[in-house]
Formats: sequence, structure tokens, C-alpha cells
Amino acid sequence: MIKNNRGFIAISVVYSFVLVFLMIMLIVLNSYYNNRTSFNIYKDNIKVKAALGYNFDSEAITYLSDEVKKQASLTSTLASGVRQDNSSYGSYRYFGKTPNNYICFGKLANDCDDERYLFRIVGIFKESNVSASGGGGYVTKIVRAKPLSTSRAYNTSSSNAWSSSSLKTYLNNDYLTNSLLSGFEDIYKNDMIINAKWYAPALTTTSLLPQDAYTKEMTSSSIQAKIGLLSVSDWGYAPQYTGNCKNNHKMDQFNDGLSYTCHLYNWLNYDMWFIDTSSTSGKAMTLDPTKFNLTTASVTTNTKRVYPVFYVTSKAVVMAGSGTIVDPYIINLLEV
Repeated sequence: MIKNNRGFIAISVVYSFVLVFLMIMLIVLNSYYNNRTSFNIYKDNIKVKAALGYNFDSEAITYLSDEVKKQASLTSTLASGVRQDNSSYGSYRYFGKTPNNYICFGKLANDCDDERYLFRIVGIFKESNVSASGGGGYVTKIVRAKPLSTSRAYNTSSSNAWSSSSLKTYLNNDYLTNSLLSGFEDIYKNDMIINAKWYAPALTTTSLLPQDAYTKEMTSSSIQAKIGLLSVSDWGYAPQYTGNCKNNHKMDQFNDGLSYTCHLYNWLNYDMWFIDTSSTSGKAMTLDPTKFNLTTASVTTNTKRVYPVFYVTSKAVVMAGSGTIVDPYIINLLEV
């Protein structure tokens, strides 16, 4: 009888332990499920496990645009950082030689050493001015940190209209469907890149202040697409905001070899095409490859490096990262 009692007690203890363990597991799984549904997270188990290291507390989540605004309050008086521009459109832009504006876009953090996924934030812009669907938030403009492997002409024909250029066609067809589809996760490719309004005015001169170029851009007709290029105003607002570079110098003289050396403190000094064109037939805006002043070049006979640019939805949230090149921002979508 004693042995039987002891056996019964032992079995009871085991069953009790199993029941407690199962209850704990149910609580843990239920908590995990509730947190997981706060995000539109990948279905693949490996990616989910990789993502579990991030903070899923929705109360602690920061929208990407709010993170940029927060950085503006911390860095606007430094040599590099974020500040609100002097336009009437309420935009915030990164400036200086070495701003911490890196973002990993396309895959999780362990893929950020792949140059396809490393981008830099140009700034944030009112959704109502940029998004084809409108909205009251801010969208984030990002540019690929390194150019595509092949330099290209602006257009294969003499027309300098961005809407019909071969470069626009390439970016929104070959690059979007091949490069993005073969590497970017669907949530980035389909849900985060917005179908934006792109402004490509035919500027009558290169002797413009950044805010003058921005006004001309925003008051011109727009072309709707997912992928575009940097604008003249993006580059014009990017120098260090000190001395003679406080957005009050004309962009064809950013480097005059004397007192103006804005080109030395501009993180966007790329040998590239701008989306803006010229009122001179067959020409588009670019940079002088030696002095880095604003100039024009033939859309057919000149080739330039290509830096794809697009806008990230206002619903993107920061999951991790500080914006440095070794710790870029990691983003996801907050489920609505």
C-alpha cells in the first residue's frame, strides 16, 4: 500500500508539473502571438526568429519620420545632422559631410553588408505633397548609398523630358522588376515603396538658390512612379549649414575656389544625373565632375552614375539601429 501511495503521489507530481508547464507555455505563446500581430512580420520561421530580438512593444515604437524629426532637434546646430529647410513645405533634410543617415532597406539587419540594401535618408517630406494618395504624415526619401554598376545616359533620344526618358523607364522596369524582385523582401518592395509624385521642371538657369530650385520643382507638373532620382534641391540643401553654405549661395558657385567651398561639406556630392532637366533642348541637370558645381550636360552623349531614389511610406517604424554606417536603421511596417 505504501508503495502504491508513493507511486500515485509521484505520478500526481509529474502530471501537475506537466500541466503547469503547459499553462506557462500557453501564456508565453499567447503573449508572443499578441505582440507578433502588432507587425506585418515575415512568415518565414528563420526571419521571425531573427526579428524576435527587436522591440515589439507598440508603445515604444517610433515612426521613421518621427525619428528623423527627433534627430533634427539634436543635430541641427552641428556640422552634420538634420534640420528643417527654409522652404514653405515643411521638409526636413540631412546636411553636412558625414550625417548618420544610413538605413538598411530590403532585408533584415544581417543583410546590410550587401550594398544592394544599404541606403541613405535624404530627408522627410509632407505626404500630401509627395504621395499620389495624399495623407497627413511624412514620407521618407532614401537614396542608394552606392551607384548601380553601370553608368547611363539620361535618355537615348534627344528629348530631355523625364516622363519619357530611357533612364526613367529603366529604373521603373528593369531595376524595379529585376533588381528589387530578385533581392528585396515583398514587404519592402510592395508595401513600403510608395507610388510617388516626382517633379522634374525644366530649369532656365543653374544660378539658383536651393529654395528657388525647390519652389520651381514643387510648382511644376508631376510624374507618378515608384523610382526616381535626386532633385537639384536635395543636393542644394545638403552642404554643411555654416559660414557661406547656409543655403544662401547659388548652386553654380558652391565651389568658387576662394571663400565658397560648400562642395567639401556635402554628403551628396555624387557624379550623377538630377531628375530636373534644362530649358535648353537636349540637356539635363548634373554636377561638374571636377568642381562639383551645378551644371548641365547632354542627355544622350553624357553618361552618369545612377543612384535609385524612392519614398518610404509614412507607416514605416524603426525597429533597431542608430543611423550610422555600422548600425543602420532597421525598419518594418506597423500593422493598421
